[in-house]
Amino acid sequence: MKKVGTAYFHFRELSTQEAVFRVIGLRLKECSRKVQFIPLGENPCRISIPLKELQQKSKTLKMKKSIDDSSDDDGDSDDIWLKSITDRYTNRADLERFDQMCLATFCSEFSVLAETQIPNKINEDTTFKLKNDMGYIRKRTRTSDAVIKYARFSVETAPEQYYQSILQLFLPYRLNEQLKPPQFLSYEDFYNSGFIKYSQMEDLSSVQNIVNFNMSKFVKKDKELEIAEKQLEERGYQEDAWAQLCPETEKERHECNEVGENTTTQEVDSPELGIPDLNQTDKSTDENGMVQKTCFSRSEVIPLLRTLNEKQKRIFFKIREWCNLKVNGKNPPPFHVFVTGGAGTGKSHLIKCLYYEATRILAHCSPNPDDLTVLLTAPTGTAAFNINGLTIHSSLSIFKGLSVEKAMLGEDKLNSLRSKLENLQILIIDEVSMVNKRLLFFIHERLRQIKKRPEKYPYGGVSVIAVGDFYQLPPVKSKRSDKLYVNDPSNPLNYLWNDLFSVVELDEVMRQREDSLFAQLLNRLRVKQNNYPLKSSDQEMLKECIDSGPDEALHIYATNNEINMYNNEMIMKLSSEPKLIEAQDFEKDKTTGKLTKRRQNFAKN
Repeated sequence: MKKVGTAYFHFRELSTQEAVFRVIGLRLKECSRKVQFIPLGENPCRISIPLKELQQKSKTLKMKKSIDDSSDDDGDSDDIWLKSITDRYTNRADLERFDQMCLATFCSEFSVLAETQIPNKINEDTTFKLKNDMGYIRKRTRTSDAVIKYARFSVETAPEQYYQSILQLFLPYRLNEQLKPPQFLSYEDFYNSGFIKYSQMEDLSSVQNIVNFNMSKFVKKDKELEIAEKQLEERGYQEDAWAQLCPETEKERHECNEVGENTTTQEVDSPELGIPDLNQTDKSTDENGMVQKTCFSRSEVIPLLRTLNEKQKRIFFKIREWCNLKVNGKNPPPFHVFVTGGAGTGKSHLIKCLYYEATRILAHCSPNPDDLTVLLTAPTGTAAFNINGLTIHSSLSIFKGLSVEKAMLGEDKLNSLRSKLENLQILIIDEVSMVNKRLLFFIHERLRQIKKRPEKYPYGGVSVIAVGDFYQLPPVKSKRSDKLYVNDPSNPLNYLWNDLFSVVELDEVMRQREDSLFAQLLNRLRVKQNNYPLKSSDQEMLKECIDSGPDEALHIYATNNEINMYNNEMIMKLSSEPKLIEAQDFEKDKTTGKLTKRRQNFAKN
């Protein structure tokens, strides 16, 4: 504990970015002008010489005293302070250009040179040596004059300190006694009625005129700023003060906000419309793209749990048992399950139940309640929206351009991802039919990176529940050997799916449970091949399902010709008298870049 406390006492924490900037010598901040602080007052803040140098100086003096017994020096010294900018100003060179120079101008126009900056050949026009070994100063030439900063005092509450500070800043002097001669009782008296004489001038000059002239170079509208500052303290910040510039525009903005609020309320109060609210703020990712929990309420899930069939219950309780073993410290091996089934067999229904129960149980084994223990994903945005989850690519930072050879994520992005997914236990992938072996490999590598596991641990030791139907949409632009249902031993990524996942098929249709004949027909259509004709009984049943809807409803046809015929028919119904409108074709002029009208219209091939 003593070492830890010493480390905190003598050092400070650095961010990675600041450490890199300091190592490679980059500037942490940069301004167009330098800033120079000027200490003012009777006892201004001063910086002492480092303790090690003082100790070394004391040893040197003691050695000199022991060698020279006749020395009157007792070894003590009052020179323990570093040289300030004010000390260098009072020891400026005895030149004509410095006689009438005030402290503010000196600090703004000149910079102090370090010992390593002193050139071998000194330019007498820009570099000057100070008296009493105070070093060298140089005229600022590469940049503009520095901005001076100093303590400001109020002429009403602290008049003596105010006049002392402006005399120190804007009245030329070489000794502190020149700021208030003995015949004046206060700095204010000397400012109002004092006179001084420069060495090159015969006439006396008013102190007030000199100070005001020099002050005008640095202080602009100080009284107006003080008044504005007081008004700001009294009235506070006006959040909508800018709206006074365009009051009509501000009024329109308020009216639009009121209309938007009323419209949103009407949509929320009409749940029967079934329109999803795309502007809702409860998202699965935050503003920085970090993964957040997907929440299902208890009142939403309990009715779903009560309607599970026998096969769904077996899957549910099997995974629930695994979660309980994990929480109790038994460390069961990770499982890999593929849940398949036709349309309407309750796959999405089962996903919500599994996610709710697994998240509820596994939350006890995570030190942070905000950490994700179960991740709900899908390969496309539409599929992820349907289950209130995330896409695989956004949740695991799988971006375009990855290859099998370069599938690793950079450490900066990986640290952010690991902070949210380091306690991940179960990954759920919906619509797995659209996932190919290549994407599965990227998932495996990313989870292995997050969990810091070697290659022998599939998916980094995370359990995977894959849900989908291979009779549905296949992966986009994938070779046959890259599809999951193809067992190709020559494919090096074959091990991530084949012989790893255990298959569970849901065969009971839940969506059309009241019409078993129609449910069986749907399953026959699901597995039907193109070279086999459809049974006549099935055709008759499908024709009975055709209901003539309104003409304005969206109609789906098999071919484009049928679509064009229907669209033309509907257009003709809109108006009995057709009107011909000639189109005007324009093209971009290569010389001017503007659109010009064509003499001859484009001809349709």
